[in-house]
Amino acid sequence: MPSIVPGFEYDIFISYRHNDNRSDWVTDFVKSLQEEVAAAIKEPVSVYFDINPHDGLLETHNVDKSLERKLKCLIFIPIISQTYCDPKSFAWQHEFCTFNKLAKEDQFGRDIKLSNGNVSSRILPIKIHDLDPDDKAAIENEIGGVLRSIEFIFKSAGVNRPLHAHEEHAQDNQNKTFYRDQINKVAIAIKEILSALKAPALQLQHTLKREKLFIPTTKKKRFIAVIAGSILTLMIVGYFLFSKVDFIGGVEPIDKSIAVLAFVDMSPSHDQEYLGDGISEEIINVLAQTEGLKVIARSSSFQFKGKNEDLRTIGKLLGVSTVLQGSLVRLEDRVKVTVQLINTADGSHIWSKRFDQKVNDIFQMQDAIAREVAEAFKTTIETSATSERKQKWNEEAYRLYQKGRFFYERAGKDDWQRAHEHFYKSMMLDSNQAIVLTFLANCEFNTERHNEGIKHLEKSYELDPKLPETLVIMSEMAISNGDLLAGKQLMEKAIESNSSNSMVLRSISGISSVFGKYDQCMSFAKQAVKLDPLQPFCFTYLGAAHMLLQEYDSAVKAYERVAELSPDFRELDFNLTEAYLMAGDFEKASREIERMDDVEKRIFSCVLNFKKGDKVKSDDELKLLKKEKGRNGEIIKAFAFIHAQRGETVQAVNYLEQAYKEGYKLNWILSDPSFTSLHTNPQFRMLLKKIKLVE
Repeated sequence: MPSIVPGFEYDIFISYRHNDNRSDWVTDFVKSLQEEVAAAIKEPVSVYFDINPHDGLLETHNVDKSLERKLKCLIFIPIISQTYCDPKSFAWQHEFCTFNKLAKEDQFGRDIKLSNGNVSSRILPIKIHDLDPDDKAAIENEIGGVLRSIEFIFKSAGVNRPLHAHEEHAQDNQNKTFYRDQINKVAIAIKEILSALKAPALQLQHTLKREKLFIPTTKKKRFIAVIAGSILTLMIVGYFLFSKVDFIGGVEPIDKSIAVLAFVDMSPSHDQEYLGDGISEEIINVLAQTEGLKVIARSSSFQFKGKNEDLRTIGKLLGVSTVLQGSLVRLEDRVKVTVQLINTADGSHIWSKRFDQKVNDIFQMQDAIAREVAEAFKTTIETSATSERKQKWNEEAYRLYQKGRFFYERAGKDDWQRAHEHFYKSMMLDSNQAIVLTFLANCEFNTERHNEGIKHLEKSYELDPKLPETLVIMSEMAISNGDLLAGKQLMEKAIESNSSNSMVLRSISGISSVFGKYDQCMSFAKQAVKLDPLQPFCFTYLGAAHMLLQEYDSAVKAYERVAELSPDFRELDFNLTEAYLMAGDFEKASREIERMDDVEKRIFSCVLNFKKGDKVKSDDELKLLKKEKGRNGEIIKAFAFIHAQRGETVQAVNYLEQAYKEGYKLNWILSDPSFTSLHTNPQFRMLLKKIKLVE
């Protein structure tokens, strides 16, 4: 049973020395506690209790990977005995001390504020013996404070032993405690801590829902992502939805252009695909910083992995004159790589070469290949562009990062979680790699672990305040939180980085639109498409830029290209429908509307009928919509959308002002093509000043 807070394995971890359970005291305690917790807390609470001494957690064993996962819990309950604090004890060293460190570094921290204002530790000690001074000092030194515990000690003259459930005669116990009362105290403490831990997560989820809700329907997220253009929603889900394209289905190749295909794993065990991907990606990263050389992004060049596609076709689809192919064989600690630079016009070999190096010298190999490619184009690579900084990586951490990227790019049903696991393990081995933390955060946003994602993004920014991937996401976060100045400054820093990463470019495009910089929005969207011509998100950004510039026919072409590249990309529904409406293609708009849910269908039918000249039918639809329950910000903004599309500017602005007064942030308003018709309205300009989007 998973934890009640996403991202954690268990709610409670019970830590003890196996010797203290010889009489089943710990087993009985856990059973009693589970019963009491079930009576006190509505939700099921998961407990990890290693009742079997052969569960892989023997004190003679090293810490294994399973324990690392199990320690990812909300509350840690150590059964403190006279022998628990032994430095050689597995429970003390690898459970207590390890959890204390992990809890300090996760999104909640070890010490949390309860609803009553008091502060509590997520370490909830249960003391079954009075401790020797040295043991007490060891605990207090580890936790950095006074030991506060719930005691289960039966004390009388010359006696220091655990209190048992059958001992209900408090008068015989110098501590005057009842076992059942102590169990109840533990359950209440657990309830208070869990409530405090759930509160920030629930509060953030509520905030996110407020940001992205637009229409009261089961598909709210999809509808708002395209209608409202909510920057935070796009950041969390990883859908950067404002890209576009001005050329469709193939690009004319240019000189000094290259696509680095995924290297093929030819190893005997065929388990080194991640290493091949990593080598290819690093070569792309280095070449991308070479002046005058067009380098296709990984997400497009890796589209041909495992396919026997003709290189001339690849050249046309990607718009490149050359392709770099490679294969690798790993034998123990050595990697042999063969690379070929091929002309896509006729399939001829420009050059080929073999490399043979130790695995821990793989960075030098990547740089050497990139330099030879650059020389073939009669250009050079700056020293700062090479991957020499990667020498600071822990080798195993780098391997795990590349495995994480493998699953991250594949993005299948379970791949976000698998990518997260590898990024997390990489971070635990090497916590100083900002890029790992950024990808880890994106995985957490995509798996609804928002607090963790925010924490890891902030840590990434601290480590490398110039990393463009982090800068754009931090910019989006600042904008969504209402700090527009910080968002703008972070965007400008990302622009200064001269990044050739298509994700960064399309994200800058979307952020630019927030501030009404539509020409800049278009420029970055086009750059993203040129570098990543098979990535549907890039075309979505381009389509949005065309919409904002009121180039509706071009917007339709861009969105239709998205549909070709990703037929299941349902977030496209609103974009394409609105583009059809604005371009006057009512037949195609009507076809798209028929695929929508009831409320969405009514909203768009209202607009469609008005544009077709049937105002009476449009008014009838609007009256039905106004009878919908819940006159909250979501439906209010829907009315603003309808009136804007009907050319009823005053009513549209009035509804937007009403939504703003009710606390709904409108930081996205200038990036939403639905409201371009309002831009010259004086009342709308005053609203922009309130939001501080204009001076």
